[in-house]
Amino acid sequence: MSLRGEGFFSNSLVRNTLSWTSPKTPAPRDIEPRVIFDRMFRRGPASTSERSVLDLVREDARSLKRRGSFADRRKLDEYLESIRSIERKLAFADRQADRSQALKRQLVRPGPGIPDSHREYIRVMFEMIVLAFWADATRVSTFMLDHGQSNRYFNFLDGVKGTWHALSHWKDYDGKTEDDDGTTSWKSAEEKKRMYNLVTRWHHEQLAWFLGRLKSITEGERTLLDHSMIVYGSSIADGHAHAEENLPLLIAGGGGGTIRGGRVLKPRREMSMSRLHLALLQRAGVPIERFGDAERPTELG
Repeated sequence: MSLRGEGFFSNSLVRNTLSWTSPKTPAPRDIEPRVIFDRMFRRGPASTSERSVLDLVREDARSLKRRGSFADRRKLDEYLESIRSIERKLAFADRQADRSQALKRQLVRPGPGIPDSHREYIRVMFEMIVLAFWADATRVSTFMLDHGQSNRYFNFLDGVKGTWHALSHWKDYDGKTEDDDGTTSWKSAEEKKRMYNLVTRWHHEQLAWFLGRLKSITEGERTLLDHSMIVYGSSIADGHAHAEENLPLLIAGGGGGTIRGGRVLKPRREMSMSRLHLALLQRAGVPIERFGDAERPTELG
């Protein structure tokens, strides 16, 4: 499952794509939560599109409850309530889209399922990943929060003005470079960097919410987070310098007991993104000997 934010400024495939089926072919990407949800759970004809997906499986759920233990019934109720909660969020997103059209407010890729609130949108998309993993609808998902040249305004954060891309070039604060919008400027590089850090922190907070959702779901004696491997990071270490070395990466989850967390690994010259991906693929049981230019995995210990 390949997801991304609805995107701002650039339609470049390279900037907007994390997953590729070949060196020249990007994997199809989804940006609307309802489309993702329907693909995972809706199997009825078009006439059932407005019904709850729970209505379509109600009898099967009742049968499972009759045959299952108390713990099984509680687990099933928790799972079904999670689906119902997602449906309510998607319905709310639809109402927001309708209201936006009525007010003639322009959204990028307008349509059902893209809320006005970027925070709400990010969290609904994260919820799609949680539900996909929980239901075993897919074992792999990528989600690009925005591409590296995003001109999304983060003025909705207190103390922040300007676009994400402009803020990443924090040393240029007069607002007169090609990366700026021509109207926003800052008092100093320090002020601009502080705003950039607030935007970065906001994204970390959304990730923390996602990891918390994975951790809240019990699977056997562990949690969904324990059974997952989540890689979070960026392709650039410093936005202003376009630095591509010493990339800070976070690996969350236990990988089914194959990853020991709570550590900071010091960067070594032989480390690379390709070698990290190869290490994680092998820990996930994928029979692969190389990935990209990597012929041996990173030692994670």
